[in-house]
Amino acid sequence: MTNRYPPLRSDSIRIIIDEDSSDRRLTLDYRAREVPKLLADLFVGRRAAVTRGPDGGVIARDLFARALLSDQPHYAGLAALWIVLHGSDLPPAFGPSLDDVLETTGKGSVTIRVSPDRCHWDYQIESPAGGVGGYVSLPAVPATRPPGAVLH
Repeated sequence: MTNRYPPLRSDSIRIIIDEDSSDRRLTLDYRAREVPKLLADLFVGRRAAVTRGPDGGVIARDLFARALLSDQPHYAGLAALWIVLHGSDLPPAFGPSLDDVLETTGKGSVTIRVSPDRCHWDYQIESPAGGVGGYVSLPAVPATRPPGAVLH
């Protein structure tokens, strides 16, 4: 994996995703002003609302996997960011915030390392103001899904 990236635009944020199960590294740039809407629209069209916490994180993990399989890294990056911001069972004030991410605009990055089973998501948010890091643990994928649990 290379550590050389193209220059980051002054109005953009960068998300770097490393998957431990492969040597894949995604480097994705998003216009900062669009990120809140992109995250809000990520699950539009689902039959049921996606809630903050591990249950929503499992749905976002499924979206992440499907986006990678269908060669849509843009959605994979947003799903990974959603997991970091909302997939934990911690109260909102104790995890990273969208403001932390937006502070990286033009000059920092969000790095997310995904475990081989995609149950553990380590993150580091780096900006000139400092950094914040942590992890989100999601439940293991069940061997079989109950009826109606398929994403559409």
